[in-house]
Amino acid sequence: LRILRSLTADWHPFGGAMCTRHLSGMAMAIRLVLTTVYLAATVEAFSNGAPFSTCLTMFPKHGPTERQTGVTPFLISLSPTTYRPGTIVTVELTSTDGRPFRGLQVKATRSTGNTESVLGTFVQAPANKTKTFTCEGGYKNMVTHSNMDDVRTVTLSWKAPDNNVGDIVFTATFVENFTVFWTGITSQLHPAPGYTLVPSDIIVSTGHFQTVVVCQEFLGVQTSVSELFPSLTTFPTGLFPSCFLVSRPIQQLPGVEEQADDVDLSTCGSTKGCFLYPRYCSGSNCKAAATYWEDGDYFRFELTAEDSTYVSIGFSDDVLMRTLFTWRLADTSCSMAGQGEDETVICTAYDQVTSVQHGFNPSRHNVRTVRDQLSDLKVRLADGRITCSFRRPRVAVTRAVNQSASQYELIIKTYDLHDEYYLMLAWGTVKLGTDVANKHKELPPVTDGKVSLRQFQIHRGSILPVEARIHGSLMVVAWVVFAGLTTAMSRYFKPWLGKRLFSGSNMWFQVHRVTGIITGVITIASVILIFIVVGGFAEKEKKHAIVGLTLASLVVVQVMAGLLRPGKGADARFFFNWGHRILGQCVHILSAVTMYLAFDIRYIPNVMQDFGVAVLTGWVALQIVWTIAFELRRCCAKENCKNDGWN
Repeated sequence: LRILRSLTADWHPFGGAMCTRHLSGMAMAIRLVLTTVYLAATVEAFSNGAPFSTCLTMFPKHGPTERQTGVTPFLISLSPTTYRPGTIVTVELTSTDGRPFRGLQVKATRSTGNTESVLGTFVQAPANKTKTFTCEGGYKNMVTHSNMDDVRTVTLSWKAPDNNVGDIVFTATFVENFTVFWTGITSQLHPAPGYTLVPSDIIVSTGHFQTVVVCQEFLGVQTSVSELFPSLTTFPTGLFPSCFLVSRPIQQLPGVEEQADDVDLSTCGSTKGCFLYPRYCSGSNCKAAATYWEDGDYFRFELTAEDSTYVSIGFSDDVLMRTLFTWRLADTSCSMAGQGEDETVICTAYDQVTSVQHGFNPSRHNVRTVRDQLSDLKVRLADGRITCSFRRPRVAVTRAVNQSASQYELIIKTYDLHDEYYLMLAWGTVKLGTDVANKHKELPPVTDGKVSLRQFQIHRGSILPVEARIHGSLMVVAWVVFAGLTTAMSRYFKPWLGKRLFSGSNMWFQVHRVTGIITGVITIASVILIFIVVGGFAEKEKKHAIVGLTLASLVVVQVMAGLLRPGKGADARFFFNWGHRILGQCVHILSAVTMYLAFDIRYIPNVMQDFGVAVLTGWVALQIVWTIAFELRRCCAKENCKNDGWN
């Protein structure tokens, strides 16, 4: 890694003029190889434990692999099964049939109310197999594996919270191997009888208040006045000297209603702002859409996408969000990553499991946070189209846990919707029976410019980052325009131009040479550009990259051979002419194969794939037709010359 950093110190994917240091071809090749190795290594990094971004999901994202749905061979044992403030509970993760497991995650949360904040602290965990990290809610409250060694039992010590928070549920994930794992294994821990229940520390006002009895001694659970004294409207003074009344907002995380109205796009631009995709859509023919409008101190959003079980929206300060999101394909999670931390909201609905998730992207992955700032949550899945709506305060924050801190510490970032942001839409599927989003199926569109959410405007966007569009445009110019001109000039226009000279050489040869060099230069520049943007090979899209690199290499060979061609009288001239011609035709054919493979990349939308393949097929057909036509014309010209000679 130290060598990699030294080699890539001045190589930033978004740096000006590629780099301030001029790189030799060998140095660039070394950088690309090392970066590829580095990115490949990061894919296996989770063998050292789950990342903190899984605090809420606890789902191993091992590619398309789904969790096991049969009877689990693993369990969580607790001792004791009740707790008081500060109680040390022994948590044993074990196999029931003796089979080993190598990966694990375990945490404790409330069984009702705020079920997302993680409780307690793991005070002891075997260092030879596990490690702890911090999730939102407390310090060192999650345990995961630290290596891939097989074990059959792991014993942990967990310290209960300082207050009675009600029933607690321990949730664990067991990984037997890369493709076999179980999630959602639970065990209940109950409060010991006789001391006061303390409500959730996350306060979300539902607009209603309740009056509760809070006791300073262990006299019973906290309850409302109406439940304790149904016939009284006032609390009898002196009845319980150690108790007093508190009136406060009802405390709970907002629930998700499994009903949502259809998104009305007919009022876009008049009563609401809209982000529509694809560009030509206007209503029901939109594949995905987001609407928004200001509602007092809040903003309301509606999201919809077809053929999907999740839809999400992202807010970013920079357009680079799109670049990393769409092209860093080694990542396995759905995220909208940019240079900074971009806020996200994800709605999921599948198999009676619905959710609305608030989160952010620290880099190339998504981190879910406690959704205490979102309200009026509604999600519906009907006829393959997911629709959701939610309300978000004008000013909201994302909370990231400082994992290097010696105590519980949050890093807060504020998002004010009166500011302007780039918007991104993404959609796709979830893991079966869960609310865990898979990688998006298509590249997500991003608005062309920053959006003012206070204005009722219709926005469109692009799915490809500008670097990718430049890459594609350069390749089209190189191979549709210059490569065809290079081939045709030497093979078919030589007789037409005759012996006309330009700068001391035949004009046809000068045009042939210049267009060939331009083709090579554009091809190499385009390949370097896309490799810098991607950061190496895209693990799942290697075919296009490998064939493209082969094409670029052969172009360099072809151009260099042309510059070093033997003289007219040389013995090698005959072999050069045929070799140069055959290689030129092979390279031209390989360019078509490369472009076909580009439209086979699975993240490119079907509409773009179909259109691109149709245009490319038309171009190939035209190449074949004009080649046949030129060959026939050339043969006819030769025959005419023969006839003239006989006469």
